[in-house]
Order: sequence, then C-alpha cells, then structure tokens
Amino acid sequence: MRKCFTVLIIAAVIMCMTGCADNKAENTEEKIIHITDNEAADVIPVEITVVNMCGADIGMFAMIDPGSGEQINVDSIGNGESITIGVNWPCDETELQWALYNEAGELCIEATSDLTAITKSATIIVSGDGDAETVKLQVE
Repeated sequence: MRKCFTVLIIAAVIMCMTGCADNKAENTEEKIIHITDNEAADVIPVEITVVNMCGADIGMFAMIDPGSGEQINVDSIGNGESITIGVNWPCDETELQWALYNEAGELCIEATSDLTAITKSATIIVSGDGDAETVKLQVE
C-alpha cells in the first residue's frame, strides 16, 4: 500500500510539472508572437508644432496624417501662438504634406516638407511682417 501511495504521489508530481512546463511554453510562445506581430514597432510617436510669427492670425493649418492618410485641420492660430499635433509617424514615411489658410479660408501656403530624419518632433515656424513670408523647419 505504501509503495502504491508513493507511486501515485510521484505520478501526480510529474503530471503537475509537465502541465506547468506546457503552460510556461505556451505563455512564452504567446509573448514572442505578440512582440513579433506588434505593429507599433513600425511607427513612432512624434509631435508636429506650428509656430505663428507672421504678424497676422493664421485661419487654419491642415496636414495629412501620415499614418491614416486623412486630413487634420486645426482652426485659427493667433499671431505669436503655436499649436502641437501628436501623430504616430510611420518609420518609412519621409514627407509631411501641409497647408496654411488665411482667415478668409484662402490657401496661402501649400508645402511638402522633408522629415526623413524625424525621431521626435518637427516644428514649422511661419514668420513675416503681416503676412506668411518665410517658413523655417526644425526636425528632431
């Protein structure tokens, strides 16, 4: 009887260890699949900032979201003010399409900026004397 009980305990321990080992293997496999399939590795979070230093209000800033392809519109940016838009930037994207409109809704500037080196942010500084005359781009 004692031998039978000992064999049952050993069998139970082996079954438990086998079951536990299988669970660990499954969890490890799930983590590997999750990391491998993670699409977030293909994009980086960046901020696009527009600074208005042109001496007049900007009626609207528009840009194409590089991740979704949809247009993002930001209403009025007052003189001396700035806005920041957070987007998920695809790592294989190199250009930002954007435009500025005056308060009457007329297109003032339409541009495509090279953001090949972007890792964190891009700042578009619009300056002038009562009009958008100069655009400077800073990329980090």
